[in-house]
Order: sequence, then C-alpha cells, then structure tokens
Amino acid sequence: MNARVSVRCDSTALEAGNVKVFALRLPASHGLCHDIGPGRYVALEYADMAGGMQQRMYSVTRKPAPDVFEIAVRHTGTQGVADRLHASLEQGAAVTLLYTGGDITVDAVLAHRQVLMWAGGIGVTLPIALLRELAQLARDGRPVPRVTLYLCCPRVQDVSFLHELLELDLTCDWFAMQVFITRQPIDSDSRHFRAGRPSDQMLAALPLPDAVLLCGGHQFALETRLRVRACFPHAQLLIESFSAPKAKAPTPSSVPLAMPVQLPAGAPAAMPLDIPLDLPLNEALNAPINMPPDPPTAMPARAVIAIAGQALSWTADPGKSLLDNLEQQGVPIRSQCRSGICGSCRLRIISGDCRREADFCLDEQDVRDGYALACCTYPTAGELTVALQAGGLATGAA
Repeated sequence: MNARVSVRCDSTALEAGNVKVFALRLPASHGLCHDIGPGRYVALEYADMAGGMQQRMYSVTRKPAPDVFEIAVRHTGTQGVADRLHASLEQGAAVTLLYTGGDITVDAVLAHRQVLMWAGGIGVTLPIALLRELAQLARDGRPVPRVTLYLCCPRVQDVSFLHELLELDLTCDWFAMQVFITRQPIDSDSRHFRAGRPSDQMLAALPLPDAVLLCGGHQFALETRLRVRACFPHAQLLIESFSAPKAKAPTPSSVPLAMPVQLPAGAPAAMPLDIPLDLPLNEALNAPINMPPDPPTAMPARAVIAIAGQALSWTADPGKSLLDNLEQQGVPIRSQCRSGICGSCRLRIISGDCRREADFCLDEQDVRDGYALACCTYPTAGELTVALQAGGLATGAA
C-alpha cells in the first residue's frame, strides 16, 4: 500500500525499556488493509519535537483486528519523532501513514528448520512479531522451526517484552532465548541472562541455523552480519535496521587549527607568552603581556550538491546524508528503510567526493560503476554531482 492515510490512535501501553506500544486504527472508509501484517513495517509521517515533519519506519508487532495494528516506539531523548510520539500521540490523536513495506514475515522463517534471531535493543520488535505468529501456528498444530533468540540490551530494565519472551521460553519446546546485558553487572550463571555479548564460542555451540535474522541499529547490523557470515556462511541472512548511519563531524578546511608562535630570543622553549625577561620580578609581573595573535578559526568544509541534467545545485550540510539533503530541497527521491538495506534510494555519483558508510545492498561492481545509496552517503568538500531518474531512481548513463 502506498497512499497517505490518516490513522488514529486506539490505545497506548507502556512497555519496559522506555517503550510505548501504540494501537493504530485505519479509518472505516479505508476498509481492510491486507498489506499491513506482523513483521512488515509502516512508514509514518510525524513532527519531531522542533516541529519539523519527518518520516520514520516502525515494525508492525501485532494485528489484533483487521483494521488495527500495533507498533512499539522507544523514547530516545534526542528530541526526534519517537519522543514526539511519546509526548503527543494519545487515544484519538492521528498520525499519517505513508506506505507499508518489508518482506520478513512469518512465511520467511517457516521455510526453515533452525532459525537464529539476533536483536539489539528495540530491534526486538521484529522478533516478537514473528514469535507471536509462530506461537499461534504451534497452538493450531502447525509445524514451526526451532528458534533461538539472542537479545542484547544495556541493562535488564531495558529488555522490552521480557515477560512474554520468558513465558514462550518456558512453555514452548521450539523456542529458547538468552539475553545479553552489556552495561550492567549481572550474575552470568543465569540460564536466561549473560553479561557481555555473544562470543564466537557461543555461536559455534548453537545448532546450525539455516536462517539468521538480524535486527537492530545500523552499526549493530553491520557488526553482527560479519560475525554471522564467518560462523554460518551458508545460512540465509534476513536483516532489518531502521537507523541510518551516524553522521560524523564536518571535515575542517585546510586552514590550520593553530599557528606557530615566535618566542623572544633567549626565552625558554616552553614559554608561550612574550614576557619581559630583563626586568626585576615584581616589575615583570606587572608589565603588559604581548599575547600571540589568535589563530584563524577553522571553517567547516563547504559542500555543494548538483543534480546532473538539471540546473539545480545548493550548499549541502555535510552532517546529513544525501537523502536528507535531497529531501530538504524537495528533490523527489524514493526511500524506505533509510539504513542501506532496501536499495530504494540508489543513485549514481557522476563526479566529486563523498563519504560512504557501509550498506547491505550494493556489491563491489555497483560501487565501481558509481552507484551509491543516498541514505548511506554524505557530501564532503567541493561539488558532488549525482544522477537521478524520474521518480528518484538512479540513471544508468554517466
């Protein structure tokens, strides 16, 4: 489904880990929506705490009625959309649904016999959606794969849906879980809890999975993907991440941050100030001090984005991705996951320099051909020219 529709909040519920669960209802005039289901995601448009409209994706964790679906949102304290949803989306309030997407549903795991789900923090929303569906199928007498869940969280109180996960572990012979607490001292001998992160020895001791599901932030997904590829090279990888690569500080220009200071003849090498040395001490302390001139302030590098084939260019923000820069200028470009997985925001670099963060979509040949994902690419100094097609797809011509 790709249409703007206003959905209303039916209810909210607090969950552990600063998470709030929102039940959202489609309007009666919209009818049943078969595109929305557990495991898929919805793109919502909502204002951040500063009032700027933003687009964010959230996994559908449950569908209690044909026209009602649930999402779980963690309060981050960054004044973004999540914080605004926590503060203002109450029963009866509305939020704009832009589209649905994603293909990691229960059908994607039913085809396998052994599945490892590895999630970080709020990334547990996709596993809980799939586990609920698997539990219902098992209750109906359907065969389901054996599932191991590895969940990494900073503290015990940050583990969302813990009671539900423990109940599944204790009552279902096809499911086992371990929670890894990364920033809080705990008793590591517990069956369900361990301190630190999963080790290579733990991964090697697992039953060999035919599929591995990774869910979490961009960096978490990158790091766990490398480890999974090394330990389980033949397993099918299913990856979901809704966080973009973190922006780095803008690169300074070539102006030096400090200038050498010329010291008076005979002054100690460590003396940074021009203090008279031929006066008695009491006079020297009261003599005017000749301070070295202030070094010139380093200015951020100026970056410019230009669109090939169009008379359009503007000064870019190096602290934001190409996707964010393009959207701020109203340049049409397709996007969905915003984390380098779906490939919707693919474009082509025609000329200029940029900084690329790792993605999960492009191969080495794509990169050699000049393709990039706008959500994982950042402008640097100078002019960066990119090619777009109508609708926001990259052109094939240089």
